[in-house]
Amino acid sequence: LASGRGLGGQLRKFDRQHKLLWTLSGLEFVTCAAADPGQESDVFSSLRRFKMDYAAEPGAGWREAAVTLDPRRYPLDPRVRDGNLAMRVARVGGQRLLLGRYQMGSPFWFWRFEGEIAVPCAAWFPSGTNDNYPPGHPKGAFIWSDANGDGAMQPEEYQSAPAGWFTGNAASVDDRLDLWLTTVDWRPGKGQITRIPSKGLNAVGAPTWDPAAASSRPIPADTGIQQVSKLWYDAAGDRLYLGVYTAAQPKKANGWEQQDCGTVLQRFDDWSKAPKLAWSSGILPLTIFNKSIPRAWAFAGDYCFIGYTRVAEQAVVDVIRLTDGARLGSLMPTAEVGSVTGWLDMNDGVSAIRRADGGYLVFLEEDWMAKNLFWQWRPQP
Repeated sequence: LASGRGLGGQLRKFDRQHKLLWTLSGLEFVTCAAADPGQESDVFSSLRRFKMDYAAEPGAGWREAAVTLDPRRYPLDPRVRDGNLAMRVARVGGQRLLLGRYQMGSPFWFWRFEGEIAVPCAAWFPSGTNDNYPPGHPKGAFIWSDANGDGAMQPEEYQSAPAGWFTGNAASVDDRLDLWLTTVDWRPGKGQITRIPSKGLNAVGAPTWDPAAASSRPIPADTGIQQVSKLWYDAAGDRLYLGVYTAAQPKKANGWEQQDCGTVLQRFDDWSKAPKLAWSSGILPLTIFNKSIPRAWAFAGDYCFIGYTRVAEQAVVDVIRLTDGARLGSLMPTAEVGSVTGWLDMNDGVSAIRRADGGYLVFLEEDWMAKNLFWQWRPQP
């Protein structure tokens, strides 16, 4: 038996003639992978691209295709310091961008591609940082956009930005790359929900934003909200989704505050014009919620996918229909993984896309045996 470590681990068995008999891979510890909506067979973790065959037998439909990190050419890549990131893939004008967020942190990082290598090109720190990395950053909340394409940060490439409330975990990036966050406070009557608009990609393919054009609306005060935990904006439908605690369903269990999803999901229509509450729905029954706090969510198509650890060896994803807030059921670990998992241990540890055929791909971080789970799910007619 032989094993190797570095960018994950592999256990290999060889016979007496040095012929490889089998390989057991443990490549993805505390990272959430995501499929490329423009090329569904490509799936990206924080350090790799995988090629998927969704028609293959469960467990056999993947292969490691490339490593996307080049620490020699891009030593300031945040993945050199910490590879534990939850990933998303975005398409802007046909260009593929990679987005990532630390296990428990608030900053967002963005990468463009040069061949197989993901090159750091932008970052958003909603609450700033006390660290000396990235080098030369300003005080307070800031944005970095790479202007010269070198994948490194220079002082003239930073912009100050509106500051996120608390730790900035109630922050998100929509499909247009606009930035959304709570500012001032996370409670109605005090806090605001702020949008920082995207300016598109610059000459080197890096996302840019206009903090001077930021706009804000008060956190709704007439829907029972006590505090906002998470938010997501649907740019195509002009709908804002808030994960909140309410007076009727307050925070009771020990959670991670803005790193969890709250007890209630609320949808607001016409957010940019005249916001109105469309529906309010309990995320989980309180009998379950008080033992298993939802940690992560992902929005895709007509559904929200909310991940949590139901018991010590069972991480699951609940499916909520966005037309009416109905909770349809759960995606659970099946016999292919022994029907058990480890913990869901990331605040953005779920990703999802709607496929061209109307089905969905849902990925879940779980920190046991260094892997991700994924489901192929098709709504019932």
